[in-house]
Amino acid sequence: MIPFNHDLLGQLHTMPFSSRSTYAHVVEMGGEGPVRISSMFPLGTSGDIRLGAGGMPVLDENFLTMTPFFDHFEYRSFPLPR
Repeated sequence: MIPFNHDLLGQLHTMPFSSRSTYAHVVEMGGEGPVRISSMFPLGTSGDIRLGAGGMPVLDENFLTMTPFFDHFEYRSFPLPR
């Protein structure tokens, strides 16, 4: 397992060990441009951590949104440009 540690907050997440990149992006091109886009990030779309009531840390709602995909080696569909 690979731990994701924060200097002040300790361990925030763990993921299965793998020999792969921490970011993957795939674009399938057709005659008119992209027909499918997929991506994989290790944690989420935001790394924002704020202080809440009593000085307790509050993770952004998107802090760990990508972990189900990344941990299971799955790509997330990405919206196509219009």
